[in-house]
Amino acid sequence: MDGTRKLSANRKCEGPLPSFEELIANLSGRRPMEHCGCDMNCILNFTKNEKVAILRNFTDKSKDEIDNHLYSLIEKSEKPKFTYHALKGEERHVVCRKAFISLHNTSTKAVYRLTKLLEKDQVPEDSRGKHGHQRSPRPQWVNDMMHHHMLYCVSLQDIGRHDFTDDAGVLVVNRMYQLFVDMSPWMEYDVSYYVYLRYFKRHFGRHYMGYGMLYWLNAKHHGKERRGEQYHSIVLVQSQENKAPHHEHDSRCTQSLSML
Repeated sequence: MDGTRKLSANRKCEGPLPSFEELIANLSGRRPMEHCGCDMNCILNFTKNEKVAILRNFTDKSKDEIDNHLYSLIEKSEKPKFTYHALKGEERHVVCRKAFISLHNTSTKAVYRLTKLLEKDQVPEDSRGKHGHQRSPRPQWVNDMMHHHMLYCVSLQDIGRHDFTDDAGVLVVNRMYQLFVDMSPWMEYDVSYYVYLRYFKRHFGRHYMGYGMLYWLNAKHHGKERRGEQYHSIVLVQSQENKAPHHEHDSRCTQSLSML
């Protein structure tokens, strides 16, 4: 059998042993260290077969099983703070931290996590996907409330009952949001300002016809800072009074918007 063959999918210990570099490449692509740099020369004390035997302990193992195996090879001590071991057959041999990471083909971050668990006397557990911060879809009734409130604000602006613009005639969405929170204080937790702004830009970024006035809410917003707080605004363009049919307004609006 060719001595340079790659490991099979099940990695059975049949035929000649692969090189240490080949086994590393099949596991994770990390390259092993030749010297750890410590006075004990930990890595040099292990033969090629012993290094391969260490890595075979991780064959077909889950993340929890790998973590628990590495966890069992670390002990708390006084100086240094932790003692690391590597197996030669059934015997445990003390090695430095760098040698431990290289011999077990793991990472500094993984070892740091295990030592923190050991300090707290906690057992390693695979917590991927269990942090509880996955996004959940927003209920449709929340979207409906935001949508109706935005229509309400545009209507108030149109009939002159409320002014949501600044001195430059720019529509300030933050003022609309403040009215939304004042009218429904219990919604502030579910709808933040950025959620409100994102919904506004997505659904009101086109021309809106109402009360004989044509509003164009430009999707390009301008970030400004006022009193140390950043707020977003959207340009508001108001057409002339409705003296022509709607299709004429639309054509004039399209013509003027192409210049923006």
